[in-house]
Amino acid sequence: MKRFNLDKFASHHFKLGDIAAYETFGRAAETKALKVIIER
Repeated sequence: MKRFNLDKFASHHFKLGDIAAYETFGRAAETKALKVIIER
């Protein structure tokens, strides 16, 4: 089975407690947030 690194498809990466993640996703049209990854 071949695996792909999906991180390269994410446009933004944030830690769980980072409030900027929610602001970025909320304004996706302005921030160009296509795929937002929120990690623990």
